[in-house]
Amino acid sequence: MADTAVKAETAPPCAAVSDSRECPAAASATGSAHSVEVTIGTGVKYNNAEDVKPIVDKLQGAYTTVRFSDNTFGIAACEAIAAQLQKNPALQVAHLDNMFTGRTLKEIPQALGALLSSIADHEHLYHVDCSGNAIGMAASPQIATFLKTNKSCRELILNNNGLSPEAGGLISQALSEGSLDLEVFCSQKNRWETKGIVHLAKALKGLSKLKKLDVSRNGVGQDGSEDAWPALFPALENHPDLHELNICDNYVKRRGVQALIKSLPHYKSLRILKMSDCFCYKRHAALFLEGLCTGAGSQLETLYLDYAEADSKFMPLLLRALKCMPNLKVLSVQGNHFSSEHIEQLRECLGEHAQILDEDCDGSEWSTEEEEEEEESSAADENDDEDEEPSKIEEDADSEHEQTTPGDEEEAQSPTDDAASLAASVEKLSL
Repeated sequence: MADTAVKAETAPPCAAVSDSRECPAAASATGSAHSVEVTIGTGVKYNNAEDVKPIVDKLQGAYTTVRFSDNTFGIAACEAIAAQLQKNPALQVAHLDNMFTGRTLKEIPQALGALLSSIADHEHLYHVDCSGNAIGMAASPQIATFLKTNKSCRELILNNNGLSPEAGGLISQALSEGSLDLEVFCSQKNRWETKGIVHLAKALKGLSKLKKLDVSRNGVGQDGSEDAWPALFPALENHPDLHELNICDNYVKRRGVQALIKSLPHYKSLRILKMSDCFCYKRHAALFLEGLCTGAGSQLETLYLDYAEADSKFMPLLLRALKCMPNLKVLSVQGNHFSSEHIEQLRECLGEHAQILDEDCDGSEWSTEEEEEEEESSAADENDDEDEEPSKIEEDADSEHEQTTPGDEEEAQSPTDDAASLAASVEKLSL
């Protein structure tokens, strides 16, 4: 086995956390706490108590942070570490991510359970990261027990844990039954799917102190997207501190867009909205931009709309939407069909101090065949939605080149008209 070295150093005023947010003020109980970080490299295998003895010896006294990431620990090794962790009530940050590479599904629940139960009663613990562990349904009960027992955790990170709608439901129920006031909940790439997101929405409704929610890459498909987002977005309306919302790489269709536009004005503190790779069809992206033209997202400072299949026909609508977001500082449109001229238009609209992320923009246009294929697919998919509002992309594209006159049979719609039409369509929908 590789030599073990453990680094112990006096903790800075705030324990080091990946996103650099300020940690809660340490209570007097932490005293002269130390930040203990295991620096044993990666891929080291610890099977038993003897293997982890050098680590346990260093976990003496008061410390605020432990990091066991990117190694692999067996049941006996975790139980030995847990016995020492339990003796330190000053613990604030626990990095328990990527700890079980190569371990079996029979080992992980007991090993993870030992660690979580040892810190569940710690009153100063506020950050727990269990990402990259194969939790699945097998170890979800251990997560649930921790959530119902602990009363101090504010930041819970569960990324890429191989969950499922059923495991998500179990975790959601625990959040509802427990007394945590989570401020950060990140659960990327976990196959929550529609059923899990609906369960999560019920739990999040009671977590009114939530500041950041990340449920990106969770397999919400076309069939279920119309149920998932109309449940989630309204559930966040009474969260006055919600600062960041990330739903990237999940499908969002018409009812989801309308639910978001209706809820956005309630998110008074929302500054970061990430919706990359979300739209089934470009008309759903257009409907979202139409909603922004109502001023629904005027508070936003960062907006991600990568891979939305947008091309030059979106530009008039996008520019109008940007004018309704005076605080926007970062706009990401990577992977869309915008040319360098289009990007320059966006820069001029936002001003020299704004940042435009535009990698992989190829400047190509949608072909007629692609547009016809989308229209056929979307018509078959939503032919029973009689109250759907038509997209304004074509009208906006034409208005760039044609001047209307009072004698025209149809006048080009203004942003005010768009606002009225979208508001009407939103009101028609019972969420």
